[in-house]
Amino acid sequence: MSSSSKPSTQRKLEEFMTKRDKSRRAKNVVPNKVQVAGILELPFELLSEIMQVALLLTVPSRDNNVGRMNYVTGLASICSRLRQVALKTPRLWILEYFDILGYPLDAKTQRFLERSRPCTFRVVITSPDFDEEDSDIDEEPGNVNLSDMVASGFGDTMERWGELIATIHATSELADLAALPPGHLTNLSKLDFELVLVCEEAWVGPPLELFSVAPRLSEAIIRLHRPRKPVSVLLPLPWSQLKHLTIQIDNLNSIFEALVPCKNLVSLSLSVSLTIFDPPFTHSRLTLPILEKLELHVLPIFQLDPLYPALAALNLPALKRLDMDFGPDSELWMPGQPGELADALERFLSHHHTSTSFGVENIGVTALLHILRRLPRHITELTIVESEFPELISDELLQALSESTLVPSLESLQFVGVTGILKESMVLRMILARWQAAAKLKRCRVDSQAGHIFTDEFCAKIRALQDEGFKWEYESKVQRLNSDTHCPW
Repeated sequence: MSSSSKPSTQRKLEEFMTKRDKSRRAKNVVPNKVQVAGILELPFELLSEIMQVALLLTVPSRDNNVGRMNYVTGLASICSRLRQVALKTPRLWILEYFDILGYPLDAKTQRFLERSRPCTFRVVITSPDFDEEDSDIDEEPGNVNLSDMVASGFGDTMERWGELIATIHATSELADLAALPPGHLTNLSKLDFELVLVCEEAWVGPPLELFSVAPRLSEAIIRLHRPRKPVSVLLPLPWSQLKHLTIQIDNLNSIFEALVPCKNLVSLSLSVSLTIFDPPFTHSRLTLPILEKLELHVLPIFQLDPLYPALAALNLPALKRLDMDFGPDSELWMPGQPGELADALERFLSHHHTSTSFGVENIGVTALLHILRRLPRHITELTIVESEFPELISDELLQALSESTLVPSLESLQFVGVTGILKESMVLRMILARWQAAAKLKRCRVDSQAGHIFTDEFCAKIRALQDEGFKWEYESKVQRLNSDTHCPW
């Protein structure tokens, strides 16, 4: 190559490299600009949905008002397009309104309230904490924040209350609620109301009429401690339209009285404490025609006697599932009464032929076996929760369940909250025995609180059963260890 050609060649090489570098920079920059522009040009509905999902993923807790406000404000400040979409997406601006926020609301919170219109939101009213040892004070505690909420006119937003949680400890708080006008809770779908008066002073004021008209109310959680008035008088809810009800009152007569108008219930969770001071159960027969699920949480203090006539008084022609929970101290009273309890449950379930599922929690193995031996043949699903009874799922129980005469029509078995290490041979023996019975066990699920590494032999036999159609499910809350012997279920 001649010396005269070197400058020309060098120049061409430099020009080539310059063009290449520009091209590379263009490739790195232009697509990003195009990508950003493309996102902003998405249809409003899609961009709005993306922003709502981003908020949910970034601030998943619905009661984190500060986090939601900061995120939405920042999102709406990125550019005019996102601000335009945000302002037209009311769900982005929904907050949870507590009585402790301070009323009237500050300017920023008020803007969120206005921009979330017409969406509904949750309101939480929580009575101040008190020390039970100081409950003999001359003046009962009050809730100044609730008084401010009512006085500030926040009650004017009642049409947008979608869910209300209220914990009341003082009659002054009842007075504040009673001051709110009826007929405005037009979008209330769920009510969680707890009344525990600290000074146990009788409420002589008017009923809480604000709840009397709530056309969308379908779910209620009611917990009342020693109410001095009938529940339906104190809380004139639209009881007949409720679909789901959780109710906790101190005695069964009061509970049954409250349930009389609840003819459209689909699920009912009933909690009661039984003591030797309770009056005899005297309520007449109660029919809930479309109730499908009944949960009984019974906290007995040395007796179960009032429960038996209450069970006999229930007529639930559509019942599908019964769950029983006897409280953490049931071992103190249960040893002398398992036979009576088993007889009462047998009579109740035998009367309700539509019920196919039974669950039990907080009970010892002796009492449990008494109950299982008396379950009627139409029970096909069984759930046993260990809870306060560690190692309830024992060799004794698994051995008993291996007998096809125990719950003879069993098709689905679930153990929940298992704390001990299951003996594989006993589990496998039980499953094989029930799988080969006339009424096959088709499914077994174990929800374990402890980790368990299954052997290759157990895994192989379970897989063989799965190939034949058996359904085995195992879930552990403990992080599983990497092991060649662990079955990947």
